[in-house]
Amino acid sequence: MNSVRFKRVIAFVANFLVLSWHIFPTISHATQNSYDLSVVIWPQRDGTSDDTTNDVSGALRKALPVIMPVHIIGSQITEDVLSYHQKEALVPTGGKNEAEKTLANAKEHYFQFQYDEALAESSRAVEIYSAGSISENGFHLQDALITQAIIAKAAGDAALAKNAFDRVVSLNPFYRIDKKLFPPSIVEMFEKSRSTLMQGASGSLKVETDPQAAEVFLNGILQGVTPFDLPQVPVGSYTLLIKTNKYQPVTKTITIADGEKLIVKEKLTWTNTQTGKKSSHTQNARAEIEEGLRIADLLKADKAVLIDCDENGKVGTLYARIVDRQYRAAHRPVVVEYDAVEGRAQAVADLTETLASLTRINLLNDPMKYLDPDGLGDPILLTGRKREFYKKPIFWGAIGAAAAGAIAGGIAAALSGGGSPRTGAVAVQFK
Repeated sequence: MNSVRFKRVIAFVANFLVLSWHIFPTISHATQNSYDLSVVIWPQRDGTSDDTTNDVSGALRKALPVIMPVHIIGSQITEDVLSYHQKEALVPTGGKNEAEKTLANAKEHYFQFQYDEALAESSRAVEIYSAGSISENGFHLQDALITQAIIAKAAGDAALAKNAFDRVVSLNPFYRIDKKLFPPSIVEMFEKSRSTLMQGASGSLKVETDPQAAEVFLNGILQGVTPFDLPQVPVGSYTLLIKTNKYQPVTKTITIADGEKLIVKEKLTWTNTQTGKKSSHTQNARAEIEEGLRIADLLKADKAVLIDCDENGKVGTLYARIVDRQYRAAHRPVVVEYDAVEGRAQAVADLTETLASLTRINLLNDPMKYLDPDGLGDPILLTGRKREFYKKPIFWGAIGAAAAGAIAGGIAAALSGGGSPRTGAVAVQFK
C-alpha cells in the first residue's frame, strides 16, 4: 500500500514539474521584461558648460546600470544616428555630406580642366543645398553657386554663369567678391549682377535685441551683430536668424517692401542662470519632450533622458528630463543645485538615484502625480488603457496560491490513498 501511495506522490510531483516548466519561465520572463529597459542619455548643448554636461552624461551612463538592470545606448552610436538624421533633415534630397563631397569633387575636376564633370557636380551640389533649410545651408549654397558660376564661365556657358551669380546676389545682396582672388572677367560678371539688383526697389532693415550683441543671419549668412542696421535691402523675403550664447535663437521670415523701414525688436529668452534655466525649460517643455521623443524613436529606446548642466562661479545646476517613448509623455523634470567647487560628484550621485527611481515608475500608476503638466501625454494611453488580467500581479498571486494549495492537497490526497480516513500530519515548506 505504501508503494502505491509513493508512486502517486511521484506522479503528482512529476506532473506539477511539467506544468511549472511552462508556467514559471513565462512569469520570470514577464518580470524580467518589466525591468529590461533601454535608455538613451543625451546631453543638451546650449553653449554653456557643455563640457561639464558631457562629463555628467558620461558619468550617468556608467552609474545608472550599476543600481538597476537597464541597457544604456552607447554615446557614439547615439551621436552617429542623430548626426545622420539631422543632416538628412536639413538637406532631404541627398544629405549634407553628399553635397560637401560633390562640391569638393567639382572643384578638383575644375582645376584639372575637366569642365563637364565639374559642371555636373557643382550643379548637383547646388540642387542638394537648395532643397535644404536656407537658415542652415545658406552659406554653403552661396559657395556652391559661386563655384557653379566660375565653372560654367570656364565651360563657355555664360547663361548658366549669369543665372548662378544672380542667385548669389539674391541670396546675399551684401556679398562682395574679392578682386584679388578672382580673374577680372568673373569679377565683372558678378558686379554686373549685383549692380542690377541693388539699383532696383529696396527698403531698409533694423534689428534690435535685448540683450545686444546678438548675431544676425540673413538667409543663413552672418551679416553682423545687434544693434544692426541695413539702410538698403533689395525688396523680397528673407529668413532672419538671431542667436547668441546663453539665449534661445529666434528664426522668422521677414519681407522687405519698397521704401519700407522694417524694424525687428526681439527680447531673447535667457537660458543660462538658475532662474533663467528653470523658467526656460518650463516654457520650452513641449519642445524638449518632442526632441526627447524624436531621439527615443530614432534610437528605438524605451526612455530618453535629456541632461543639462550649468555652472556659474560656485553655483551649479543639474537639470534632467525623462521622456517615455511608449506613452509619448515625460516625467516631471529633476533639478539638482550644488556647490560647483566640491559638490558635483555628490550631485551626480543624487541625480543617478533619482533617475533610477523615476525610470522604474510606470506613468499608468498615477499620471497626475508623475506626468509633467507642461508637456505632452496621450490621454488614451495614460488614463484609458486597461491592463490584461493575466498581466496583473493579483492574477499571478492567485495562481501561486492555487498552485501551493494544489501541491499540498495533492500530496495529502496521495498519502491518504483515497481509502478509509487516517490520521497523521504532513509538513510542507515552500521557499
